[in-house]
Amino acid sequence: MKLFLTFLRNMGIDEQKLRIRVKVSDISSVKAVEAFWSKYLDIPKEQFIKPIVRGRGPRHSNIGSYYGTCTLRYHNARLYRRIVNRASKLVHCFAEKPEPLTSLT
Repeated sequence: MKLFLTFLRNMGIDEQKLRIRVKVSDISSVKAVEAFWSKYLDIPKEQFIKPIVRGRGPRHSNIGSYYGTCTLRYHNARLYRRIVNRASKLVHCFAEKPEPLTSLT
């Protein structure tokens, strides 16, 4: 998450448009979890939207994580196209066939 956020910041995003949502189990403190993610990602708590609190059980397992999961939202069609364009160029670079080796004889 931190790596992707750094990538977005390097792309020149408007940080005020970032929205964060946490998903936690009912044994976690929502305030503590939001404080953790806010500090870890360096994003103000005011940019957090309504958390999702899940019950316990096999379908709602956080695999022992007190801090749950975090989802980052940023809606910008222009930025999306820039990211897709860069990814496409990167894939194209790796997909090119290498030139054949010439004989040394």
